[in-house]
Amino acid sequence: MINEPTRALYMAHILREKRPDFAWSDLVKHAWYFVRFRRWLRDHVIKFSYYKKDGSIRQAIGTTNLFFVPISKHPLGYYDYKNKSCNTITYFDLEKQEWRSFDIRNFIGFVELFPKTKEKEAKRKPFG
Repeated sequence: MINEPTRALYMAHILREKRPDFAWSDLVKHAWYFVRFRRWLRDHVIKFSYYKKDGSIRQAIGTTNLFFVPISKHPLGYYDYKNKSCNTITYFDLEKQEWRSFDIRNFIGFVELFPKTKEKEAKRKPFG
């Protein structure tokens, strides 16, 4: 399994394809944002948005916390829903009741965390 600093650097390289004009330090900051986003998905239900392959915007409410996933939709093995790839984020869509994934280069931002935690309400941080 890839550790978080290595994953962040891989993600920064992937983001550089979309934004070659960005400074490397900015790309690394955005990559760390995705690493934190994956961590938040593990613990919370999050409302976020991204561009679909057809160019339309998809707003989703999702998580990777199995407490919120119906038992019939639980992965069969540990690695069935864990991302082996650094360029996609896999999540369980609570509206569609299915597992989904998207490319990090198409991520727009997230709106809020559910349930509300002691942290400040998350603000939308657009990338592209």
